[in-house]
Amino acid sequence: MKVSIQRNGKQAAVIILNRDGGSIEIDYLKVEPEFRGKGFATVLLNKAKVFAARHGLELFAFVDPTRDSGLHYEQEIAWLKRHGFKSRWHDYGGYRKRVMAFHAPKDLTRSSGELE
Repeated sequence: MKVSIQRNGKQAAVIILNRDGGSIEIDYLKVEPEFRGKGFATVLLNKAKVFAARHGLELFAFVDPTRDSGLHYEQEIAWLKRHGFKSRWHDYGGYRKRVMAFHAPKDLTRSSGELE
């Protein structure tokens, strides 16, 4: 599932989610450089959290320390922690990786948005 935010005819931010059984992974989240610092990543993350809560899914993200992205590894971890994610192990078809996981509270409301 792909959701994006458009501004001035350009894609400002995008999130791609992959559902696998009882969980949903944030496969990709990017905010274009000229749109960073405006809260677009938080808007998309909140939409993913609400979607996961409404469907009873765990939401998780694998943060790769070797990936070149807008935030450094430690910054990504800190950002996810600020949004309620906790570190845990996840089984990727026979091998385990450390991921950041979000378990939605039952009272998470639609006020943060819903993925369409």
